[in-house]
Amino acid sequence: MAQLCERVRPRRLEDVVGQPKAVKTIQFIGGGGANGNSIADGAGGGDPVKLGGRAFWLAGLSGTGKTTLARIIGETVADEWSEEIDAGECTVKAIKDWEAKLRCKPLGGRGWSLTVNESHGLRKDAVRQFLVTLERLPSYACVIFTTTNEGQQSLFDDCIDASPLMSRCTVLQLESKGSALELAFAVHLRGIADCEGLGGKPIGDYVQLVRLNKFNLRACLQAIESGEMIL
Repeated sequence: MAQLCERVRPRRLEDVVGQPKAVKTIQFIGGGGANGNSIADGAGGGDPVKLGGRAFWLAGLSGTGKTTLARIIGETVADEWSEEIDAGECTVKAIKDWEAKLRCKPLGGRGWSLTVNESHGLRKDAVRQFLVTLERLPSYACVIFTTTNEGQQSLFDDCIDASPLMSRCTVLQLESKGSALELAFAVHLRGIADCEGLGGKPIGDYVQLVRLNKFNLRACLQAIESGEMIL
């Protein structure tokens, strides 16, 4: 059986917890309008065509929703969350090979997506290649970059000027602290724990769990799965 953190991972934007600004931005781009309502297409992220042809840059602390949002965007544009690669493995050849697939839609499918994790680790030649690739993305493809807050602050190795790359992306800075996020995570975690028969402790204990794990939902869920919140 899959880990609890994977079994309860949201598959729709409206189920994402604690990131209302990022969710509204994605929904607006996807055709939800100014009120942020999502469209029923795809994985709940909106119109695949409107989210396609774009790049997204997601930055936030570990466990605050980067992977979840990346997969939702990817599943909206592509048939699955498609391809995922670490920045250290993202060579010019790998980028060109992926771009070669974009000449046509996948057979019997909707589109293509590429998620680049730890994007602050991209090398100079990979950054230069992405500057070209992102300029010619078809409407049935998207690229999603994820990085930590610390990674975004340091940007790329060797002091690369990241502004040309980021200017080609929709930048989504995830919430990583604050009482509202703390409470939203705590309520969400208690609901999961109770549903799984792994709860029993009061909400204050879940707030402490969030603080102890520095807002990392994945770490909190692992603690719950280990029985730490059973009364």
